Amino acid sequence: METLSFEESIPLISALYDGVMTAGIQESLDVFGEAGSRPENRCAGSIAQNLLAGNDFQTSFLNADPLLPDPLNGIIISGYLNSVLDHALEDISDALAAPKQDAVINDRLLSLADKYNQCSTSEICQGCFERELRGLLSQARALSARIVELEQNGESFLNQYFIAAEMAEFVRPSHSLVYRTFQSKFEAACEGDGILRAEHQAYHVTKTDLASYSIWLDNEEVLQVVFKGIQ
Repeated sequence: METLSFEESIPLISALYDGVMTAGIQESLDVFGEAGSRPENRCAGSIAQNLLAGNDFQTSFLNADPLLPDPLNGIIISGYLNSVLDHALEDISDALAAPKQDAVINDRLLSLADKYNQCSTSEICQGCFERELRGLLSQARALSARIVELEQNGESFLNQYFIAAEMAEFVRPSHSLVYRTFQSKFEAACEGDGILRAEHQAYHVTKTDLASYSIWLDNEEVLQVVFKGIQ
């Protein structure tokens, strides 16, 4: 059976990521599949048809014609099963952007496969957590916000309320495991030595209320995070 090259896979991975973050995987695959007749378009169309026929996510990818390369299918399926598909697709995109040498790309993908195979189903992986924390802190900094309230909306969306001079509200696609991991990591830090380690930084975390935590760095409060629950 025909298999896409790494180069041919790049636009399909981009379409999948757009689908996860916006309209949905099925719709994104349908649109991309109908956008042309190249192998990557046919692959997208085949996956979309498999999903429409009632096949599960894993079977739909593994029975596509043509197929994505085996390392990509493995990472995508593991990312989906562990509810971190958006991060898996981002990591794949970064790996495929490496110097166009299949051996270099393959080594990076093997490392990613190990990473996502080891993901816990009760928490997102450490690297994914660090990326989420970085995004939260960056957004707060951009808005000059000292407080953010997080509210999980079902299994697919996270409501973020950044409180500064005015309140800024954002709704972003995010699995509930992200919300649960944030709260679990902060609580574990408070029950331990008070230190939360992420991206070579040692943040100090204090619990200010039942579901409220302050993050400190270099004796300065960076952000107060309030967990409002899962709706």
